[in-house]
Amino acid sequence: MEIARSFEETHQIPQIMGLIDGTHIPIFHPSDGYKDFVNRKVWPSYVLQGVVDHKCRPKLSSSDEMKLVRIFRNNPRTTKSQACPELETAGTPVSLSTIVLLYQGSTGDVETWCESVDNVLGCKAGQAAFREFLKSEYSEENILFWLACEEYKKIKTIPEMISSANRIYSEFVQTEAPRQINIDCGTREKITKNISQPTLTSFDSAQKLIYSLMARDCYPRFLKSDIYQGLLRRNDSR
Repeated sequence: MEIARSFEETHQIPQIMGLIDGTHIPIFHPSDGYKDFVNRKVWPSYVLQGVVDHKCRPKLSSSDEMKLVRIFRNNPRTTKSQACPELETAGTPVSLSTIVLLYQGSTGDVETWCESVDNVLGCKAGQAAFREFLKSEYSEENILFWLACEEYKKIKTIPEMISSANRIYSEFVQTEAPRQINIDCGTREKITKNISQPTLTSFDSAQKLIYSLMARDCYPRFLKSDIYQGLLRRNDSR
């Protein structure tokens, strides 16, 4: 009842007991059944969902925490380093974004992220942290498009290439796309003209533009953000 009362006092909505949200956790490419793991953003992932209380924090029981740790630590499709000591303290509130960052693999290289944006984009934890930051700036589509392009260039078959090209175009490139990226008209028109006969380089020009945008504008702010500074502090305290 305390949770429902707090929700009503804060948001003027009665009888609310929790909020649900989710995120995609990138995984290594499965050797078989690859398409079964590809999400609508055109890269392989698991889906993590959770419910938060009236303070917008998930509170995991000790047994739930350890179950999560075991699942990701023993899973061959997740990254090699799965130790998550932060989750092994019973009753510790953990945000969904923190869970994702910890399960992406070791965050021990966060100090190198300040050296270049490539160091951030070159590891799963860096991608997740940068994505959380871009989400806070309402520009998450930039890294999602960049990641989709990276996966697209690894495609081996023409049918899969055509299907993926159309998904990327529909989600990120076409005018009024749900996650429309900020590129010039000439680049957008060129992709549109050739989308019926895509190649593995179809999105290269657009990807370079988005990379430059992230490196020039977003990356410097990311280094000063609470997200990155918090990871640095956590890393120093180990």
